[in-house]
Amino acid sequence: MSSMPAIDVGYCGVHTAFECALAAQECGWLRNFHCSIYDAPGKWGGLASRCLGGESLRNRRVDRLDPRHVREYPLPWLGDTLRRHFGAQGESMAMFAAFDAHCARKLARQPPDLFVSTERCALKSLQVAARLGIHTVHDCPQLHPVELETLMQQASDACDLPWEGFPDGEAMKERKLQEYEMAGRLMVYSEFHEQSFVRQGVPAERFFQNPLWVDTDFWQPVIVPKRSSRTAGMLHLLFVGELSLRKGLPFLFKALELLDAPVRLTLAGRRTDQLEVPSRIGRAEIVATGPLTKHRLRELYTEHDLLVLPSVADAFGWVAVEAMACGIPVLLSENCGAPVPDPTWRVPALNSPAIAARLQHYLDQPEQLLHDASLCCAFARQFTPKRFRETMKAEYHKLLA
Repeated sequence: MSSMPAIDVGYCGVHTAFECALAAQECGWLRNFHCSIYDAPGKWGGLASRCLGGESLRNRRVDRLDPRHVREYPLPWLGDTLRRHFGAQGESMAMFAAFDAHCARKLARQPPDLFVSTERCALKSLQVAARLGIHTVHDCPQLHPVELETLMQQASDACDLPWEGFPDGEAMKERKLQEYEMAGRLMVYSEFHEQSFVRQGVPAERFFQNPLWVDTDFWQPVIVPKRSSRTAGMLHLLFVGELSLRKGLPFLFKALELLDAPVRLTLAGRRTDQLEVPSRIGRAEIVATGPLTKHRLRELYTEHDLLVLPSVADAFGWVAVEAMACGIPVLLSENCGAPVPDPTWRVPALNSPAIAARLQHYLDQPEQLLHDASLCCAFARQFTPKRFRETMKAEYHKLLA
């Protein structure tokens, strides 16, 4: 190993890889950040951003990352974008495989000391790394796929809804499992996330936990109009996410039926064909807004008393930290990995009576909402991009010292 270690980071999508690359640069060790496109002058992403509008590729850049380290490979992403433009659903396995093959060739020609990868597009790259003795850190954004399927089947049985499996299919599941086997260190975001792997036989010593972050420069309380007299006195609940079984929405609906109290529930997210969304359940009024812009969602957080996220399976649950940063408490299932300042803010998963009981607690003691809201902003501000990068840098130093 040279006196100055070299780190390569590779991912064709949008997730933590940008911050992982910035962490390597802050160590002085980043050599290459392999990605599909990157929004910066002189890059394909910069050209696409000018054509599509400045905010269209907002997630394809990160402040302070030197574009000279960025190595774009846009062809798989462009092909997949066209495929979905003509009606295809979801990202294709072919896109991930093509990007992975490209990264693997680059690693073989000029091996780094450490390669940081993300699941779905890293199998060949990890095989090259293993053959050449390259250290690897593998980001696992989802729960272990076998554990995830088990939890989804349990939820399906509990609420009598059909579950036909994820559209990724067996081939993608097998690809992920092979990547876990080939990788060195595995990054997860919460204890619940890690335990999904440990229960499937992956040794605990292979993991390190690194919670995700919230942009508190944006996600913060805003001034909103006063509530109308029609909804005054109600408990205003907010759900943000896909309207699906995985997010636990059927269990929330059942909880409202059990509660039978004056509640207004706003659902902000994409509809699915898994379940129907009623306009009322008992005395609860339900409003579905569809997906919203970030600015409107920030207002919506501040307009509500409580975010409810009764997830069947969430490795983290980003919206929970966003909501707390905007000043409202959260009610999460134990199958949601997002951190909370008080363990009583969690209820057992797949448990409608427990959700109803917690909501009744707030109805009986409305002053508790104000108390819990007072804890939120300071707690959420702990989870910054810098904190995420510091954990990454500690892991880099551990492996390359």
